[in-house]
Amino acid sequence: MRQIVTAIFVLVPVIAGATSTRGNLNLSYQARQGGNSAPDVSSFYQILNIYLYDRIFYSNDLTLGAYIFHSKVSNKDRGDFRIRYSAGMVGNRYNLYATYSPFTTYREFGATEKTRVFVVSLNTTPPVLPAISSSYNSTRQFSTDQPRTKSGLNYSWNVGTQFAKSFGSFRGVYQKQRGKVYKPIPQSQTQQTVSFGYDIARQIPLRISGSASYGFTGGRRDMPPIVTDYTRTHDGAAQLNRSFGPWLSMAVASSGRFSEYERDNQISKIRDILASFAANLRLRRNLSVVVMRGYSSNENIGDTTATMVNDYVSFSGQYAFGDGPGNEGRLSVSRGLYLESALGRSYVTSAAALFDMKLYRETDVSLNLGLSHNDRALSSQGKYNMTRTIDLAARPMKLMTLNVTYNSALASNNINFVDFTSDNISVNLNHTLKWYFNYSCTYARSSFRASKLGAVNSLALSANYRISNSLALLSTYLRRNSGRAGSTVSDNIDESISNQIMWQMSRRASLRLNHQVSGLGSDSQSYSYGGNLAVNF
Repeated sequence: MRQIVTAIFVLVPVIAGATSTRGNLNLSYQARQGGNSAPDVSSFYQILNIYLYDRIFYSNDLTLGAYIFHSKVSNKDRGDFRIRYSAGMVGNRYNLYATYSPFTTYREFGATEKTRVFVVSLNTTPPVLPAISSSYNSTRQFSTDQPRTKSGLNYSWNVGTQFAKSFGSFRGVYQKQRGKVYKPIPQSQTQQTVSFGYDIARQIPLRISGSASYGFTGGRRDMPPIVTDYTRTHDGAAQLNRSFGPWLSMAVASSGRFSEYERDNQISKIRDILASFAANLRLRRNLSVVVMRGYSSNENIGDTTATMVNDYVSFSGQYAFGDGPGNEGRLSVSRGLYLESALGRSYVTSAAALFDMKLYRETDVSLNLGLSHNDRALSSQGKYNMTRTIDLAARPMKLMTLNVTYNSALASNNINFVDFTSDNISVNLNHTLKWYFNYSCTYARSSFRASKLGAVNSLALSANYRISNSLALLSTYLRRNSGRAGSTVSDNIDESISNQIMWQMSRRASLRLNHQVSGLGSDSQSYSYGGNLAVNF
């Protein structure tokens, strides 16, 4: 109550002198009854947002706001009340915003806790200096019992800048975070981080385009009197591209990351280097070949068991064919040879075929087949992985759409496009009979051969009836069967019916009422109902 009175005294004088006032009010009530073990419960919450706008000091826009939230659940003695004040000012070359939120949390067991959250941010662009952004936020929590059993404070502050010139762009951020716990056990932790980076992209002689970037991140974490940690990371990347007419292009790229972690004079270093060369050759307009040579290394100095090296070569080709839009296809094949890797010398081969076809009128079908082979895969997991996907989109009638999607997958030691490990199909039908009435039907089935669960089926039917331009009724029936293969237990079938009324009372007010019956015909049948009122002003 004290917070409500404070909000009124603060906002009422400002409202009287404000140029404009806007906001919204949201009221919602939900209740649930029935069920075997779940008790009857209801909840009611209200949300109020108020924003006041005025122009001061010639060209500075000031906005004051208040966010008020209250909720009450029937099975709890106390409700949840929260309020947040906000203030923002925007002017020439700056943007200032701040919020303050004091609220109380009531525990079922233990003392009441109070929380104070404060946030402020500033973005400015001085005439000569680069853009600067900074923010500060703090959270204080304490219990109301005497002596206090809980008390703590957390805050963070950061400042950053960035600017771009013809010679590249620069960015930098400094951040400091600190947390203190006074009770029950005093402890503190401070973490400081600084990071900056530089990016450049240029067109250099011989029609070569290049780009490069560098970044550094350093951090320190203090947890007195236990330990102090230091981290330092350098990362960089560079890339060069050159095109030789419309048929050949080449690219060379390299990147690296060097990290150090220090604790108690014990230093751990990690090197991560990646280099690659790629050549894309178009033999014809519909045929292209890509050759790539790559090398990557991840090394932890001082621990040779953590060293990982990947040295590989890959070849891939793609052939596109078709006789016009709607009837197109694409075949692609790739083979990667690992000269050195964690699994030793190995190779991975993959192939994919995609067909897009227009069957009849507005009926389109897409077929996608995929196959991959890994010679180092365990026999129990399958050396071959096969996937199949079929998509169908059709318009059987005017204002009717039909979408069918089927996909399956199989892992096996032999090539097999007949069996499957997982199999999924979904069918969706939408039809608008009149401008005021439409319905939809969705069916989905998922089968899993590898587990005891045989199949999961779901069916959803919905109808939307618009009584007038501002009043509509939506009804939905849902049936889900998650029974095991061969099981006849009716408890595996879940049915529900829901109805919703939506009323646009005016341009600024809307009302929504809902009613649902879950677990139809079972011992756990339950009812839920409620409504929501939203008003803008």
